[in-house]
Amino acid sequence: MLSALTASMAFLAAVSYFDVPVKPEEYGLRPAHGAVLNVTPAPFVWRPLSTNAVGSYRLIYWKQGGWKDVVTVSGLVHNVYCPAETMAPGKWNWRVCGERLNGRLTAWSETRQFTIAKDAVPFPRPPDAELLARIPRTHPRLFLTADTAKVLRDGGGDDAIRKVLQATNQRCRQLLRNRRLADLSEPPCYTDAMPSRSEAWKRRWSGNSSYVTACLSAAAELAFGWRMTGNDAYGRKALEIMRTVAKWDPKGATGYLYNDECGMPFASFFSRAYTFLWYYLTPEDRRAFSEMMRIRGEEMYHHLFPSMFYRPYRSHGNRAWHYLNEAAIVFRGEIPEAEKWLRATFDYVWCVHPVWGDEDGGWHEGAAYWASYMNRYVDWSYSLKDIIGIDFLAKPFYRRTGDFILYQEVPGFRGGGFSDCAERTTLETFGWCMSALAANTRNGTWAWYAGKAGLGERRTPPYLRILLTKDMLPPACSPDGLPSSKLFRGSGIAVMNTCLTDASNDVQVLFKSSPGRGTWSHGYDANNSFHLNAYGAGLFRHAGYRDCSGSPFHTRYMHRSESCNTVTAGGDSQKFSLGSVGRITRFTTTPTEDCVEGTVGDVEWVKGLVTNFVRSIRFRKTEPVTVEIRDRLQTREPTSFTWHLHTPERPFDIQGQHAVRAVSGGAVAMVDFVEPAGLTLSQTDEFPVPIGHGIKLVQHHLSAVSAVTNDIEFVTRIVVSRNPSTGGCALDGQANASGGPTK
Repeated sequence: MLSALTASMAFLAAVSYFDVPVKPEEYGLRPAHGAVLNVTPAPFVWRPLSTNAVGSYRLIYWKQGGWKDVVTVSGLVHNVYCPAETMAPGKWNWRVCGERLNGRLTAWSETRQFTIAKDAVPFPRPPDAELLARIPRTHPRLFLTADTAKVLRDGGGDDAIRKVLQATNQRCRQLLRNRRLADLSEPPCYTDAMPSRSEAWKRRWSGNSSYVTACLSAAAELAFGWRMTGNDAYGRKALEIMRTVAKWDPKGATGYLYNDECGMPFASFFSRAYTFLWYYLTPEDRRAFSEMMRIRGEEMYHHLFPSMFYRPYRSHGNRAWHYLNEAAIVFRGEIPEAEKWLRATFDYVWCVHPVWGDEDGGWHEGAAYWASYMNRYVDWSYSLKDIIGIDFLAKPFYRRTGDFILYQEVPGFRGGGFSDCAERTTLETFGWCMSALAANTRNGTWAWYAGKAGLGERRTPPYLRILLTKDMLPPACSPDGLPSSKLFRGSGIAVMNTCLTDASNDVQVLFKSSPGRGTWSHGYDANNSFHLNAYGAGLFRHAGYRDCSGSPFHTRYMHRSESCNTVTAGGDSQKFSLGSVGRITRFTTTPTEDCVEGTVGDVEWVKGLVTNFVRSIRFRKTEPVTVEIRDRLQTREPTSFTWHLHTPERPFDIQGQHAVRAVSGGAVAMVDFVEPAGLTLSQTDEFPVPIGHGIKLVQHHLSAVSAVTNDIEFVTRIVVSRNPSTGGCALDGQANASGGPTK
């Protein structure tokens, strides 16, 4: 026993804690060795050490061949750091160690080398003292300062601003008549009769969330209305709401840990209302509101940090941090802990965010969650743009991510893309964010898309809309001249189209094989799965419709590979996991033909049967449009293989292995399972796990089952054409599931 312990201690002494293998749920030491960065300076991230062992960290970095110019940064509280000065293009080195409480250092990490690209985007992080100094001492501190508020209130002779102010008055008058704001009772908690994810639980959860959002967003708009017009009725109503909700238990039904979909909007909208209404508040109001927000903010902070720096793959955490940042900006100087919140949230945006995106603009969690999270992030970025003078849309991701929507959500199609809730999106879903991104980047193609989608005025609060009057859209430019297909390699999503301007003329193939985030979170679709949409209709898409996040139907069916258009072996499934990864190994595109290939190796399978799965797709874009799919799979032991296909509208017409017909809206697909011979075909409109929460859903699921083997190759050919009975137009009412939760 003693010798084993001694050997173990010797091993730990020889191997730096920083350099043990990175787990799938961990962010890793970044910049990784060999990385090429398109942003300067480099944001550094490393594995945290126990706070019982170290009190802080020491980082050194230097230009290749420049030992005389080593930069040493000591006393770092967080396990992340972004310099305040840009770093010159070329090769750099870095390493890090812990500073022990007794003053000694831990072992250093290995030295890692990375490259700053020649055209890297400058995005330095100002020091804490400078960031804090930029926050105005007066209010408002979000969206507009006291000086800009006066200029905008006076109108400045600008018709657009006057129209927004008129709309603000109209909106505030509507809110004064809103019956929902007459009763501001505290939302109730769950009861013992409400098991988690049950229908009663969901009604309570979603009802509380929408109620809190409605109350607090109204308070923010009324407070802004008072700030811009001086109308006392708006101020009185805003204050009434704030005084009432401030008495709610901050750790009760609306607390962040109890229901984060209540806690997050509470932190954001209450802070906005507070900063707009500050001069209307009494000193007693300010003290009471600050103490309430201190309790709520501390709960958020300790849930998020420091763990989010190194284990950031949480869906809600990746918007909670900027809600906390809003509270920190507004209550700085009134809540002692606010500066701590500021340091952590700013460290996160500079060093880690966005974890679901990457520099080519892809978004692992899909189009619906792209819209949800981008809308909120863009709102936050605008709230601080004029306050502290930093463009938080400067990172390369934000310069490219509009293409993720441009290519997937072709105008005229509803509900595209992989991942949770994608089927619920409409073109309007993306209007506001695409317009903001287009204005920020001066991207005319995104402006064209925003024009098609509308500018999202229905969801844009007046205090944000008034700022957008200063950011005019660039001239619109049709995407006709762009390649019709694009690979988002970091997210492992290939989008192949025949037309980008009109879905009624487009055939679209989507393919997924994710290298970094696997099947985790809301991006649950199996690697090496595909979607096929044509002429405004969804022909083959993943099955299911999320009734409630984490429900039996969601976790036991939608998270399994059989719900996707892919191949399974012996009923095996890729795990719902960050480690269940694939990778796109080939992608080419021409005006007439696209090719993509994805590989899923011996990774996280539920039964561990599959050792290799390679799928290649050849997409011929000229008439007749043809999709040829080749699949090669090997397993550890002989088993049968099942080729899964799902269509949303009508049953498959199965005339034999070489003649399967699917119809959806204005599109028809003829499927030929060319190889192997002897497949057994069947279909069903039932789910193996019942869908819940009152949702009525009918879909059709085809299975093509092979003979038993441990090495198989499928060849499948799909010919797509217009449905002559509809003239190739999509039918109304494709979505046969109504309602649905947002969680």
